[in-house]
Amino acid sequence: MDQRAANELALNLPQVEIAKAAVNSAQAAVKVAQHRLEQTQVRAPFNGYLLSHQLSPEQMILAGESVATMLGDDTLKFSVRVNRSQWQQLNHPLAEQKVTLHSQSGAYVGDAIVKAAGGYLDSATRHYLIHLTTPSNQVNAIPGEYLQVRFKGKAVKSALTIPASAITPEGHFWWVDDDDLLNRSPALVLDRVGSFVVVEAVNTDQASYAVVVTPLSSYLLKQKVTPIESDHAQAQAPTKNGATL
Repeated sequence: MDQRAANELALNLPQVEIAKAAVNSAQAAVKVAQHRLEQTQVRAPFNGYLLSHQLSPEQMILAGESVATMLGDDTLKFSVRVNRSQWQQLNHPLAEQKVTLHSQSGAYVGDAIVKAAGGYLDSATRHYLIHLTTPSNQVNAIPGEYLQVRFKGKAVKSALTIPASAITPEGHFWWVDDDDLLNRSPALVLDRVGSFVVVEAVNTDQASYAVVVTPLSSYLLKQKVTPIESDHAQAQAPTKNGATL
């Protein structure tokens, strides 16, 4: 071994060169990582809350792949499902109507606007879908909270509150006119209050109704009866020949 090689070994010069090469390699790796970071920045299209992400460290992704799930915080969007009876009671058209929002306890929390409604039925429930939107800063609620939505119903010229038992399986109710004759009208149910239902009065020229509380299938139109007052409030039951029908 010559003197020069001995001096280099004494000064650990080979190890120093190896360390320098390792540093250079690490610096190159950092530059590559910085370049990759610049090329893989993910920017959200809107402000909101990050609910979940589908990425792992060093994972390679392609354009169009889902990387995260976000919930926007500037606008609240939600849907309401109503059945056919409720749908028929709404004031159409619904688009751009203002509705009120309430908490589960009934307290008012804000307003919303109907953006679309009734375009299709929910495949599982067969209910009509009504889509609402509202600025989040105008509602005293947070995403994920249950709310009550109150719509403006259609105007009904006249309505009756009758016992639920007065409605026949065919969807009618019987009543007695001023001549003590039986008449039948369709029971267009607008609302339910306890054991009573609110139905639309088809014959608006009729000043009052004596409604049959428990109708029988044997009734005939214009059958002569003798009405007597029932224990049911807001309803009367007809009788024939002194016997309760």
